[in-house]
Amino acid sequence: MPTVVYSLDNAFDSFFSEAGASSSRMQCDDVVRRRYGGQIRPVSIQGSSSYTVITGPSGYKIIQFREQAALLDLNLLALAKEVHGDVVPGCLELGWVGEPEGSQLAIYEMDRLPGENYIIARPSLTRGKRLNTVRSLASGEITGVVDWPGASIQPFGSALYALENALGSMTSAGWKWFDNADDLRDTFWRAFREQTGLSEPQTRLIKLEGKAGILIRYGTAYDSGFPGMIGVRDSNAEGDFRYLDALLF
Repeated sequence: MPTVVYSLDNAFDSFFSEAGASSSRMQCDDVVRRRYGGQIRPVSIQGSSSYTVITGPSGYKIIQFREQAALLDLNLLALAKEVHGDVVPGCLELGWVGEPEGSQLAIYEMDRLPGENYIIARPSLTRGKRLNTVRSLASGEITGVVDWPGASIQPFGSALYALENALGSMTSAGWKWFDNADDLRDTFWRAFREQTGLSEPQTRLIKLEGKAGILIRYGTAYDSGFPGMIGVRDSNAEGDFRYLDALLF
């Protein structure tokens, strides 16, 4: 798995030049400055299909410029906020920037959530080592979930691959479980049962759906145009089913 050294300048160049946006970073910053005034600060980790800055008094707003192929579903975001509450940011669409005959960018305003970005960056990034949550450094509590463009409505348990991802990691030699993975998994399910009051048969069905989610995520190829739960397997990597071998047990 190749290692990619991340830099903000490369991210800006990739988005505004290679993506073919009909507006520049300066034009986007001007839009923000006219509306909010004050300081504009790019977030430290930029998305591949967006340009994101922090602005407003005390830096309380996030402004994001997104490609037309990666627009936000505001109805889905509103539903997510209704279900999950304050961990989902409020979001408004403000319009467009760029030449009408070119590839314009959609402009979104979001509330900045408290806490620190918990993306696993270190000096370099490898594909898949990303955790798009915001957390309180003092308590470890999740204060925000910030990656909603690919959200969809699925049977409960479809995203349980995230639990297994938290209990180990893929290395060059294959999947490696953390030493206390079994204890942590048991603790999760015990707390889940206590909080939800679900029966053992109901919990077994949820775990079964979790296996289906693993099959979809790691057994199907990535398709950016697919509206539902999408796979992340590289279609050019024939026979690479290491995640399935590790997580289907």
